[in-house]
Amino acid sequence: MPAFGELDKRVWSACCQNGLGTVKGTLSGMMAAEQAVLGSSALLETFLNHNAPRVLPPEPFLSIGANVTMRWKEWQAGIEL
Repeated sequence: MPAFGELDKRVWSACCQNGLGTVKGTLSGMMAAEQAVLGSSALLETFLNHNAPRVLPPEPFLSIGANVTMRWKEWQAGIEL
């Protein structure tokens, strides 16, 4: 889930990195810049209309699922090299 916006007057932030989210982090930065400069745009509105994150499962399912997913994504990324 992208997180960006004005933290304080004229102080903007964007974050979204999860180890494999370089594109999402870049887009969050672009959307923070659009929000700071333009206030609103069609792309920004689309970006802001994401569904809220789902509730995380309880432990130990959370850790097991997170580790399996991360290992799978790392393995898939290794294929691209």
